[in-house]
Amino acid sequence: MLEDINRIFIMILILSLIIVYSKEDLDATLFILLFAIIGAIFTGLVFSSEPNDFFEYIPLQTLTFLIFMDMFVKILIKDKIFEFFTIKLIHLTHANIRLLFYLLCIASALVSGIMEDVSVALIINPIIFRTAKILKFKAKPFIMGTTVSILIGNLLTPFATPVSIIISSGFNLNMGWYFKYFAILFIILIAISLILIDKYYVKKLPAPSEKDVQILMMIMDPGLLIIKKGRFYRMILYLIIMLLCIGFNILPFLVVTFITVFIIIVEKLSFNDVLKKANWNLLFLYCGLFILIGCMTINKTIEMIQSGLSTLIGGNLVIAIIIIVIFGSLLSSFVSKSLTAITFIAIVSNLFIVTFTDPLDQDILIIAVNIAILVGGNMVPQASSFILFTIEMAKSEKAPGLTYQTFKKEMGRYSILSVSVTLLYYFCLVIILKLPTLLSPSY
Repeated sequence: MLEDINRIFIMILILSLIIVYSKEDLDATLFILLFAIIGAIFTGLVFSSEPNDFFEYIPLQTLTFLIFMDMFVKILIKDKIFEFFTIKLIHLTHANIRLLFYLLCIASALVSGIMEDVSVALIINPIIFRTAKILKFKAKPFIMGTTVSILIGNLLTPFATPVSIIISSGFNLNMGWYFKYFAILFIILIAISLILIDKYYVKKLPAPSEKDVQILMMIMDPGLLIIKKGRFYRMILYLIIMLLCIGFNILPFLVVTFITVFIIIVEKLSFNDVLKKANWNLLFLYCGLFILIGCMTINKTIEMIQSGLSTLIGGNLVIAIIIIVIFGSLLSSFVSKSLTAITFIAIVSNLFIVTFTDPLDQDILIIAVNIAILVGGNMVPQASSFILFTIEMAKSEKAPGLTYQTFKKEMGRYSILSVSVTLLYYFCLVIILKLPTLLSPSY
């Protein structure tokens, strides 16, 4: 009886997160930690679990990578590395509106593969708003283009977002895996999205006058961002080394930690200042979520869900894909991407043991989890914190046509387009991967 009450109570706590995330004035991290502590105490008493049993569900390597990667990126942002290259694009295109649109969007997508989305928006959007004011065009097409590009860029690497880090660590994925399965999808999605935005919006923007272009070139001088040339180029070198090491899967969490500490020592930075700028809020949020999932594992809720799904799926890979994509997309959009990722890692990992033991089938289901969360989980603006951040930035800049309702409408359209294209690509990929099995003679 108490065991059933505990399971229901933990599910109520998790479902309560929907309300917590929907209230802007509430600190979600504090509530998640509170729910985790209450849930762990109750579960521990009912199932005679020790405190260490819950902490075992917190992946220290993953969280170490997450926090030191954030510190590393914050150091690069402080030295204006990404801002330099963004402004350099404006000079290279000589403010040609359409060419600038494509290059800024592609740059946003590529940078979002190595940097948290809010940071990308923080660098790119102010430059777009400033450029739009000087060249006298509406910023909306550019902002929508970079927003979509940032979301698509999340498919590029296993460390594109905190959620990507959680998924890749949970399934032990590396850069090679992401490149193998998502490189072509990235190109298809970015091409279709940008061409459509260009056709219906950017193409109609008026060409700027040469006088305005010259003013822009003078005001936005990338050379002014380089204060210490030697350190600037060293920072670029650190970034290249870090990407190469992670690309070849050389102990990612140790590499990021070492390079970050090395930079702080060599460049004589204040360790306390770097620590203060790190997103510790995110670290505590994930600790709370992992403990809640630990409660669900200890009280057998995960096992019961997995058992129910196994019965529903019946060993059918197609049904498994559909269930993961549909429920994963809905939960990611309207509840929490992080919670959805952690929950699906636990459930799908159990399915690997019981139902889908073929490594190829496991890869196909892992692709489904990534697609559900990274592509399908963007149905509403509040699904991505950087979109809400962009809306607030647009308000302060008094940019026309960039309201919450606008983003809600456009994100709905983008979700339909991206999910449709992705599913078509995905099922073609599944057919190609499974073709040797289908063609092999059965005896």
